[in-house]
Amino acid sequence: MFVALNKLSNLGEDNGDLKMHKKFPHRMIKTDVLVIGRGVAGLKAALEASKMGAKVTVVSKGQGASPGVMGFNAPVGPGDSSEIYFADIMQSGAHVNDIKLVRILAEEATSAVLDLENMGLNFVKEDSKYHLLQPLGCSFPRLIHNRNLTTGEEITKLLLKRALQNGVDIIEDVMIINLLKDQNKLIGACGISIKEGSLLCFSAKAAVIATGGSGQIYAFTTYPSDITGDGYAMAYEACAQLKDMEFIQFEPCVVLFPESLRGRIMVTTLLTEGGQLQNGKIERFMLGYDNKKAEKVQKDELARCIQKEISEGRGTIHGGVYFDVTMLSPKKIIKDYHEDYQILLLGGIDLTRELVEVAPAAHTFLGGVRINEKCETSVAGLFAAGEAVGGVHGANRLGGNAGTESLVFGVRAGKYAGEYALSQKDGENADFSKDLKKNEEKIYRSLILNKSEGPEPRSVKKVIQNIMQEKGGIVKNRENLEEAIEELRQVEKMLPELTSENIGELIEIHKVKNMLVTAKLIIIASLKRTESRGAHYRDDFPSRKDEYWLKSIILEKSDGEEIDVKFESNR
Repeated sequence: MFVALNKLSNLGEDNGDLKMHKKFPHRMIKTDVLVIGRGVAGLKAALEASKMGAKVTVVSKGQGASPGVMGFNAPVGPGDSSEIYFADIMQSGAHVNDIKLVRILAEEATSAVLDLENMGLNFVKEDSKYHLLQPLGCSFPRLIHNRNLTTGEEITKLLLKRALQNGVDIIEDVMIINLLKDQNKLIGACGISIKEGSLLCFSAKAAVIATGGSGQIYAFTTYPSDITGDGYAMAYEACAQLKDMEFIQFEPCVVLFPESLRGRIMVTTLLTEGGQLQNGKIERFMLGYDNKKAEKVQKDELARCIQKEISEGRGTIHGGVYFDVTMLSPKKIIKDYHEDYQILLLGGIDLTRELVEVAPAAHTFLGGVRINEKCETSVAGLFAAGEAVGGVHGANRLGGNAGTESLVFGVRAGKYAGEYALSQKDGENADFSKDLKKNEEKIYRSLILNKSEGPEPRSVKKVIQNIMQEKGGIVKNRENLEEAIEELRQVEKMLPELTSENIGELIEIHKVKNMLVTAKLIIIASLKRTESRGAHYRDDFPSRKDEYWLKSIILEKSDGEEIDVKFESNR
């Protein structure tokens, strides 16, 4: 086992066409369950696996998006039920959701959310009843939250504390670059420690991908800078199947101006409270799209309508529309949306008196790694949970479901990954060194520090973002998608020339590679779905075609350069 590792760390200055300008020390870590990502889904999975007696290690490249979760849907209000919740999810997802996964989410949401309360998370209550907000698409108010709407931040801290108390090892600032397999069975992973500048090799009996989405492949996004599609890319490269990659939800109302607030999400529950949208001509334009529902339509439709106003020249001075809640009670805004109000106030906008310029931004990936009810992927020993997973939301995510999904499937991924790992004998991972040796050349190439005069990773990252923003965004068509594929292929040719003189730049190269893989998966799936459904809108195929397209698109790595495409019926 250590022969391969020593060879890696002792590479000379010249190894054929491979040139390394720095030697990489290495560290070997053995664990039962490796969890990749430390958001709500990852920490919940780690906690659950550790409860079963498995040795669990969590690695994380950054903070992820979980601290931004506002609350968790659960059918706990008067008149609500798991059946109504199930129907809302299916309706929102345009009925291409994985029915089994939706059923699990609807039936296990309440227990998963209330378990947080038992762990010490305090939710807002009035007269001993939960104070519930009503996200877009929900038939009833069902978003459980805390007063300052920092629920995601609070639960992340709580789960991290509990995981550490349970003996979970947390290793920060690590980017996993390869999953290792023996045949079709996961046996470990390799990653780069950003702080140490070293290679970490993990021998693991099971792994959970909980890396979130990939919003950074778009130029305007709500995502943190570290969310670059790592989970999708590593799953694809490991030959796991992915599904529904054409469905990307754009948050309809994201602050454009002032610059200090750019990227801040305006809570769409304010629209269900009676808030309004106006274009640059101060017209309440949503009445022209849906006179009955107006601003209370589903998020995907709202985003398209806003984008149309902007594209057709009716936008604001900064290229958006106005978000107006000045007609609502100031007391209600300050009380129920206290944190949002205070943050905007610090940025120079009094929400009770002023309008906010907003536009749609890439927000949630609805597709991802294909899993079954146990969160198992098509690779033995590899599990996935949270936004890295596809199938739960279908073509459009119900508002408030992101956090609930992470809780419910985080629990399941941890439970079944722990169960699987404990069923494996210690000797069954003896081929780890063999597989590591087989992957040596790939790993060597991924660790090259190149001082040549090639393009910088950050400049290539911007190229990908612009391609996706212009041709793979809210409105798509065949011409733009085919142009995007060709342009992404040209970007791919640039990868061997990327320069990296330090660990930070090397990490940026891997981010670019993952972004490119994810972008190609999205464009291929978008080309294949010749209809408009939910968050996927093609102006050359503007109609929904239930007679043919009640199915999911499954993508998988092929032996050649092309991506294998299959179809899975949702009937």
